[in-house]
Amino acid sequence: MMLPPMMDVLNPPALQAANAGLLGTTQITNLPRVRPLEELEIILSVTFGATGPTWLTTTGVTTPAQRNNLLGLLTNVNLQVMEGESPRTVVNCSGMGLLEYAALSGCNLDTATWEAVAISQFCATGANNQKVRITYRIPIVHPFIGEPLRTRCLLPCHRYSQDPILTLTFAPATDMYSAGSISAVTCEVVLRQRVNDPALDAAIDKSGGYLRGDLLETAYNIATGTSGEQKFPILLPGRYLSLFVRQYLGGSSVTRDVLDQTTTFGLEQKWKIESNQSTKTNFRWKMLQIINDRYRAQGMNPSTFVNTALFAAASSAGAVTTQLAAQLIGQPNFGGGPASGTSYRPAASVLLDFLSENEAANELGSTLDCNTPQFQGQKMELIGNVASVATNGSTMFIGGHRLLSDLSPWIKVAA
Repeated sequence: MMLPPMMDVLNPPALQAANAGLLGTTQITNLPRVRPLEELEIILSVTFGATGPTWLTTTGVTTPAQRNNLLGLLTNVNLQVMEGESPRTVVNCSGMGLLEYAALSGCNLDTATWEAVAISQFCATGANNQKVRITYRIPIVHPFIGEPLRTRCLLPCHRYSQDPILTLTFAPATDMYSAGSISAVTCEVVLRQRVNDPALDAAIDKSGGYLRGDLLETAYNIATGTSGEQKFPILLPGRYLSLFVRQYLGGSSVTRDVLDQTTTFGLEQKWKIESNQSTKTNFRWKMLQIINDRYRAQGMNPSTFVNTALFAAASSAGAVTTQLAAQLIGQPNFGGGPASGTSYRPAASVLLDFLSENEAANELGSTLDCNTPQFQGQKMELIGNVASVATNGSTMFIGGHRLLSDLSPWIKVAA
């Protein structure tokens, strides 16, 4: 990296509300504009009540938020900046989406956050008075952009006339648990910045300026009784470095599973990305999952289960007991647990990587071009046939990391 790193930790009073005062609220914080911004980290310190929370059961899950339970405590992150006289959204993404994106892009999650994933997925209740830490990573710059592009992709906060505005939305208790409580939540904001250099600033200006980008996620709801081909718009314009897709299958209870109409083992539904009847790529979700699994961060073996001492005995008063190994329960990760009679997870959390396969990239020729469809009055769409469900509808989340500036110098083959 061309510029030295600098971290700053913010503890705004509004994010240190007493007890669990943050639950169900929206908090707005001004960020300093002293240095270029590379990433944000939102750290939640969560304490369960004297009676730990009982996560919503399978029969009680009617929304994606309820399915996310603990991991969706941070419902949404929005970052807005003022460029000249025009506001621009740099980040608008769900907390759950940010967690999955970090894992899918091969950047991993910290062990404390993996523990939270394990508690959310494998424990019916949180332990009494348990302390849990969840960190939501927000990469302003794509994790695998290398130099000389990386410095150019920093968010130039030091050049704005107004402070960037960070808006954090927290889930209400009813979206997470049905009994027990969370007794305390506090929040820290960590700025991962770079120390700006006026000479480098001037050189960037002379060669095209800083590149504008964003990280946005859109939810598409599919009503009950809907089936057959559905088209999900991909936001225009820009060139996408990656797209992440998160699926919640409706029905009597909302689950993490693919929305495929055809689910025959080995002959599952095909999907495609298309613009003006031109197919950019077609795939089955499982193929994306296979590719992702070669690079993505795999969940840690949850020490939570060692800490909570799970044992099996012949009877409740059995003298001989055997401690259960965490590996027998499985590793935490995203996309839903294996269905009965299967040994693989549903491919309900996947990434389409247009930039690289976990290698530093300094050219952008492979990125998904959504500028041309914009100029031609066309669309870019994700297309596939969905299953009809009853009671509760399905939801498809599509998020993407894109660049919006003129990228022509970065998509040409050097002479």
